[in-house]
Order: sequence, then structure tokens, then C-alpha cells
Amino acid sequence: MVELIYLPAMLVMGVVALVNGRIKLSPRRSVEGRPARWIGAILLVPVPLALVVSISGIVALVTQDPNRLVVLIPFWLALVNYALLAAAVIIGVVIALFTSKPTGKAAGPVASEAEASPRGGTDSHQKLR
Repeated sequence: MVELIYLPAMLVMGVVALVNGRIKLSPRRSVEGRPARWIGAILLVPVPLALVVSISGIVALVTQDPNRLVVLIPFWLALVNYALLAAAVIIGVVIALFTSKPTGKAAGPVASEAEASPRGGTDSHQKLR
């Protein structure tokens, strides 16, 4: 049941990381470039791998007893899928922590136009020209 939440979330995050090349960890830190794309690829790996492991495990159970109509997924098969998910998340987090950099944005509020203008007022009449 947990796989129905984590696998799609990992799939979406992995695709976004591959396309954008950026993962925002916090307001002040992010991973950009090649490490972000590696993390995206690592997050995508468990999806097809879990599918292959599940199908091969179910096929192995059905071939042992072909008259069995209902196949209950054994505990070891679910444990392997959870281990794949956990390994991908742990590896992605470790890579993200070691390769993250400050975003460079100021932590405080941005100065308004009145404070930024040398005359103390807005320069709206100059913007119109």
C-alpha cells in the first residue's frame, strides 16, 4: 500500500529533476546540474525494478502451483520492494546533502524601490521614458 504513494512520488520527482536539472532542498540550499540529474535517475530506478521483481516473484509462485487461482504476495517480496525504495531514497539524499550549494538569495526581505532609490522616492517617471 505504501508503494502506491512512494512510487508515483519518486517517479514525478525523478522526471522533474531530470528535466529541470535542479532540486530544491530548502529555501537556502539546492542541487543543480549533473548531481540533480543523477538523483533524478536514481529516483526513477526503483519503479521498473520493483515491477520486474514483483512480476518475477509472482510468476515463480504460480509456476510452483498452477492450480492456485489467488496468489498472495509473500512477505519477502514486499520486503524486497521496500528495500529498493529505501535504498534509492537514502542514496539520493546522501548525494543531495554532499552536492547541495547555497542558492545565493538573500535571507532577509528585499528592499523596496523607495529604499533602493538614491533620491528616496520612486523612479516611475524615468521608467515611462
